[in-house]
Amino acid sequence: NGDGDVNDAGEVKLYFDGSHTGGNDLLLMRGMDVTEADVVYAVGLRPYPALFVGPDGNTMIHRFEDLNGDLTAMDAGEQQLSIFDVQSVGPGPLFPIPPNHGNMMCDPADFSVRGVSAWTDLGGGILGSHGVPTLTGEGSLVAGTLTSIHLVNAPPNAPMYLWMSFSSTPTPLFGGVLYTVPIDLQVLLNANAAGELSLFTVWPAMIPPGFNTWIQFVIQDNTLTPRMSFSSALMLTTP
Repeated sequence: NGDGDVNDAGEVKLYFDGSHTGGNDLLLMRGMDVTEADVVYAVGLRPYPALFVGPDGNTMIHRFEDLNGDLTAMDAGEQQLSIFDVQSVGPGPLFPIPPNHGNMMCDPADFSVRGVSAWTDLGGGILGSHGVPTLTGEGSLVAGTLTSIHLVNAPPNAPMYLWMSFSSTPTPLFGGVLYTVPIDLQVLLNANAAGELSLFTVWPAMIPPGFNTWIQFVIQDNTLTPRMSFSSALMLTTP
């Protein structure tokens, strides 16, 4: 209602209430962050000796994601508990035990998740007759969501290959950089009369988080020697 707070009825929704957990590792939530893909990461502290028998306290990071669109993470499979557990790392320079305290626990007051873009522009394009062919992409790369790529600055109606690689060995060539080496997939396509091309698809399931895919166009350009140019390359990272 624009009153500067979220204290009114209907302005707060419970996202997770401890369902499908024993609740023990969810005490004293001290930090939270949300990624662009609406994945919630939260920090839970297990103090010692106030609430648990020692010898050590603990700090855990938990991951929550709404997978069925009900705006909660209370369903089975929507929680990944203790994706980080300080006890599993053990005491050391990163997590020392304070003298005379016996409590290996950190208190992350400013906890945040480093944002990793789903799309990384790598450059590498070759200047052609209509400028450097430029490739851009849109979409979250979350399974089942719309994903699109767009190419501009190609010669009108130019034939081209879309090359895709699941690993990358950047290879300087003809004044550009070819990132899609080795080539794992190629598709023959054509630009339209404006020298542009747009492709749309639904991002597939079962691709693990953090998986990288490289894409780049190799385009026929009769004004160059040899008669080809590269578009800029993109690296796609599944969240």
